[in-house]
Amino acid sequence: MLRSLLAALLLALPLSAQVVSVKPSVPLLTGAPGVISFPAPALAADLASSITPVLQIAGPAAPVPVPAVSVPGAQAITPLQSAARTFVGGLRAIPPALSGLFDGAAAVGEPVSPVAAPVAPVRALEAIKQLKVGSYNVENLFEQVGAHVPDPANPGKLKRISDAQPKPEWKLREEGKIILENDLDIVTLAEVEDIQALEDFNRRFLGGAYRTFLIEGNDERGIDIAFLVKKDLPFDIEQRSHKEEAWVDPVLGGAPRRLFSRDLTSLVVRAPGKSEPLFVLFGTHYKSKRDRDAHDPESVIMRTAQVQRTAEIMERYRKEFGANVPMMIAGDFNGAVAEEAAYTPLFAAAGLTDSFDAAPNPPSREERITHTYHPRGGPAHYAQMDAVLVSKSLRAAVQSATVYRYKNPDGSERLIPKTYEERELNPSDHFPLIVLFDFALILAGVFR
Repeated sequence: MLRSLLAALLLALPLSAQVVSVKPSVPLLTGAPGVISFPAPALAADLASSITPVLQIAGPAAPVPVPAVSVPGAQAITPLQSAARTFVGGLRAIPPALSGLFDGAAAVGEPVSPVAAPVAPVRALEAIKQLKVGSYNVENLFEQVGAHVPDPANPGKLKRISDAQPKPEWKLREEGKIILENDLDIVTLAEVEDIQALEDFNRRFLGGAYRTFLIEGNDERGIDIAFLVKKDLPFDIEQRSHKEEAWVDPVLGGAPRRLFSRDLTSLVVRAPGKSEPLFVLFGTHYKSKRDRDAHDPESVIMRTAQVQRTAEIMERYRKEFGANVPMMIAGDFNGAVAEEAAYTPLFAAAGLTDSFDAAPNPPSREERITHTYHPRGGPAHYAQMDAVLVSKSLRAAVQSATVYRYKNPDGSERLIPKTYEERELNPSDHFPLIVLFDFALILAGVFR
């Protein structure tokens, strides 16, 4: 009934009122292709105040009033009228009050998302003493992507075998709760479908507390690398992409093709009005260990080439910003990052250190496990597959580095899964990684 009433309200509007676009009076995003610049929140707010939603028919038109509807149960109609006004005003999303009416979680009395708190005032740069950085493979944060399997007819390729398979609500809610309860300032995410899925996750499960960053990468399944940055951080942020990096594949041959399976994307984080970065954060999700063909088992050749190119790209950043520019790389490395030879260029050529080793109290090997794999008929595999690696200029700023363990309903720590069935009780097949930095040292520039 509620859907029918909403449809009736929208159809009752004049046709011209249903064709809406938003025209910003100033550009919000700048930069060359593959480079997007985002002003600090205070500046963004000033720009946003100059954006005027207008109806694009033959020219600007006045907002069209929504006709009042008087029916029994007026309390239930109020969010419908609000949704219609939102539509007329040119906004993209239906208000949370309305979406909650149709959400399965809300129907059984569970909260759909955290209540959106008032936007916190932007912090003064000098007032920030610590910065908490997270790395989290959220495993198939999808809305529209279906299941994929290797395509025998096209080595190294996948084919889609099902319709859309949205990530279960309870898993999304749990992942959002982890990010909020750990009060993460910046999070690198792996396996996000697109910017719309990221923004929906931020709105519904994070209370809209974060700025969202995602540039579409190369993955056939649409699993992209994304970033979340707290809105109260006073940073100017430039996002860059390196998805066009090419190589001549020694296994598949042919013309040069894109090297990175997803992307190697970065956030150049600056203090407002400054050209020198406070730090550069790279996000990665290297090639999986699925065989490309018989000549590249576990895709070692391709993944090694991706790592080597990452070290070369970091050297480019040093030439651009100075030899001691603080850099870190976070994400899913798809291998035992501290043990396998494929990752040697990151430690040797790029001069990086695992944040676990830079921390005053390095965790044990078991405490570093970030991923479990449970093949049918074979033994389980446990590895540190995720990491936050830091440059020499950031080592002393690492105050702690830990892997978050999922919790039982009573708040006790859940054991690392021993079986596939146990792993399915978690919201992801990966565990989040949390690194605490002394931001005062970074800001003081004592390393540069």
